[in-house]
Amino acid sequence: MNSARAEWKKYWTVVLAAAGGTFIGSLPTYTLGIFINPLEQAFGWSRAGISAAVTIYATVGVLGAAAAGVLLDRMGTRRMGIYAAIVFCIALAGLSLVTSELWSWWAAWVVVGFIGLGLKPAVWSKAVGSFFFHGRGMALAAMLCGSAFGSSLMPQVAHWLIDQFGWRQAFIGLGALTVVLVIPILFLFLYDGTDGHPAQKAIIGRSALPGWTIAEGFRRRELYQIAIAALITTTILSGYIIHIVPMLISIGLDRDEAVETVAIVGFMSLTARLVVGHLFDRFGSPLIGAISLSTAMAPGLVLLYGVPGLLTATCAVIAFGICAGGEYDAVIYLSSRYFGMRAFGTLFGVVETALLAGVGLGPLLAGYIFDRMGSYHDFFLLTIPLSLFAGLQMLTLKAYPDHGAGQVPP
Repeated sequence: MNSARAEWKKYWTVVLAAAGGTFIGSLPTYTLGIFINPLEQAFGWSRAGISAAVTIYATVGVLGAAAAGVLLDRMGTRRMGIYAAIVFCIALAGLSLVTSELWSWWAAWVVVGFIGLGLKPAVWSKAVGSFFFHGRGMALAAMLCGSAFGSSLMPQVAHWLIDQFGWRQAFIGLGALTVVLVIPILFLFLYDGTDGHPAQKAIIGRSALPGWTIAEGFRRRELYQIAIAALITTTILSGYIIHIVPMLISIGLDRDEAVETVAIVGFMSLTARLVVGHLFDRFGSPLIGAISLSTAMAPGLVLLYGVPGLLTATCAVIAFGICAGGEYDAVIYLSSRYFGMRAFGTLFGVVETALLAGVGLGPLLAGYIFDRMGSYHDFFLLTIPLSLFAGLQMLTLKAYPDHGAGQVPP
C-alpha cells in the first residue's frame, strides 16, 4: 500500500490527463443516442442507418487499431494523444455540416473514425501502466472515470444544446467545450514511460519497459481469450449505449424522462470502476474480470421481466452502469498484467480491434433487431448466453506472468 501511495503521489497528474483522454474518446458512443431522434425527424433516416455511424467509426478502428498500436509504441503517448485530441474536436464539430444525404453522415464518420485511432484506450492505458504497478488497478479505474464522467455529463449537455440551438450547433458546441475542458490538461500532464515525465530522472527506452515482446505476445492464448471476451461484452454494451434512450421510451418513458434516467449511468459506471479497480489491487484475480463481464446480462433481464415504467427503467440503467463500469476496467487491467508495457500498444491493438468490432456490431445488431421485430426483446434475450461465455473466457485465464514490479525509474 505504501508503494501504491508513492506512485499516486508522484504520478497522479498522469492519471488526470489520461482520464481527460478517455473523456474525449467516450463522446461518439455516449452522445450519438441523443441525436437519433433529431436526425430521424430532420431527414427521415432509419435508426439502423443513423446507428451505422458508430459501426463505421468502429470499423475504421478495427482496420487501423493494429497499425495505431505499433505507431503508439514508436511515437509515445504524449505526441499521439495530444495531436489526435485536437483534430478530433475539430472533426466532431464538423459533423454539423452533414447534408440530408445519408452517405454524407457516413462519410463524416469515416473521418472521425480515422482521427479517433489516436484516442483509443491503449494510448491512455500505456501512460498509466508505465508509472503504476502496485496501484495499477485503481489508477486505471480512475483513468476510465473520464468516460464515466462523459457518459453522465455529455448526454445532458448534448440534449440541452439540441433543445436550445438545434442539432447542428450542438455538434459545434460539443467540440468547442471539449477543447476548453481537456486539451490544456493533456498539454500539461500527459506522458508515458518513454516520454520523459518531469518526475523521472531520465527518459528510458522502449526495450527497458517490462513485458512480453511482440513475438511472445502473439504466441500466448491469453491474448486471444481477452480479445474474444472483449468482443462479446462490448457488442452487448455498445448496443445498450446507443439505443438506451429509445429502449427506455419503448417501455413507457417520454424522451425527457429517458434522458434524465440515463444520467444515472455515469455515476454507477464510476462507482463500479473504482470498486473493480480496488478489488484488482487487493486480490489481483482474473475471477474479478469474469464476474464483471458476466454481469452484462443484467440489463436485459431487468428489461425482459420488469413491469414497464420508470422503476424498471431506473433498475435497468443502474445495472447497465455497473456492467459498463466493470467491463473496460477488467479488460484493460488484465491486458496490462498479462502483456506488460514493452509492446503494449501493439499487443493491446489486437484487443482493441476486438473492442472496436464490438462497438460497431452492437448498435447495428440492436437497430437491426428493432427494425425487423419492432422491439428490442430478442436483443435482450441474446445478451444472456453471450455474457456468460465472455465471463468464461476470463475465468479460464492462466496465472499472471512475472514481468517484475519495476516500471519507469523513480
